[in-house]
Amino acid sequence: MVPSNKIVIHPNSVQDSDLPFFDGYAYLVTRVVPTLYHIAVLPPGSIAESSDIAHRQFQANKLPTCLVVAQDRSLFLDHGKAEWTNCIPRGGIPVANRLALYKEFP
Repeated sequence: MVPSNKIVIHPNSVQDSDLPFFDGYAYLVTRVVPTLYHIAVLPPGSIAESSDIAHRQFQANKLPTCLVVAQDRSLFLDHGKAEWTNCIPRGGIPVANRLALYKEFP
């Protein structure tokens, strides 16, 4: 069981629908350390294009990453695993513009 003061990017650990979440789709959530999450809004594009960006970002920094495409649809990437799920990361401390993406987007 995950301690109540820590939320990890994993599809089975984001259960509480009362926790806050960012709702500008599509975006990446990268777990920097437990409870600190970097949010990066992606440029408009298809789910396939966003998924490619997410995979490239994960390869670039090797940190657990989640592509969120809707309130109930996300792709979790962590150490060779990729899993689509109906859960999204919630809670923690969100930050932006602190973690470089694998490339700059307009």
